Amino acid sequence: MTVKGSGADEQQARRRIRQTLWFMAILSFLGGVAWFLLSPYMSVKEVVITGAVKVPVEDLLAEWQVVEGRPLVAIRTGTVEDELRDIPRVASATVRLVFPGRVEVLVRERVDTAWVKLVDRWGLVAEDGVLVGYAATPTSPLPRIRVSIDDPGLGQGLEAHDAQGAMEFISALPDGLAGQTIIQASDQELWVWLNNRIARLGLPYEMGDKATSLLTILNTAPDGLIDVSVPGRPAVRPWDTGTGRANSIPTFNLN
Repeated sequence: MTVKGSGADEQQARRRIRQTLWFMAILSFLGGVAWFLLSPYMSVKEVVITGAVKVPVEDLLAEWQVVEGRPLVAIRTGTVEDELRDIPRVASATVRLVFPGRVEVLVRERVDTAWVKLVDRWGLVAEDGVLVGYAATPTSPLPRIRVSIDDPGLGQGLEAHDAQGAMEFISALPDGLAGQTIIQASDQELWVWLNNRIARLGLPYEMGDKATSLLTILNTAPDGLIDVSVPGRPAVRPWDTGTGRANSIPTFNLN
């Protein structure tokens, strides 16, 4: 007796078997890949940190489980970079996975550049104007800025025009002179104490040019008030006869 359709059923059965075998093969392959990626061979064997001086990057990486023995595929480089960039002192951060077992962390720290007087303490400012720390009094020989400014908060930039102008002026000074600099605001103008001389800077514009102009005459200018409020026409003006200093000049606190 012949059963019709048995050949078609056999073909369909063989097709199902082939599909099942292919599915199992794919699962086995994926399982093997997953095992390999999570195996000790593809785990962290070395963490290389470059550029970190003041930021305890190694301790932070340990806290975030970027440590030897962890599978590389379990490390989210973007998340680690974001965490590092949230640190006020970190200007930029890059994290790379180098297979089979290396993590490279490149950090660029902000450089301490000046102290700015806040309401009840001093703020430590980096070269890009970002606040990176606080202290009751300045703890390092950096330029000091005394202008009217609100505390922007750690990791935030100085927004006051006077403060920004002062930072621009400081950045144009050579390192040997910058540490002796005090910039103060008085009568809506900026003034500077530099190398035992007082100079009027005027409004907080063209501050780089004003620094260059002041440096040009600083060591040769006769006694008197140096005025570089117009940087293209630096001048030295006499002190007031009665008091020995002009009425509008601020009193500089050298401490």
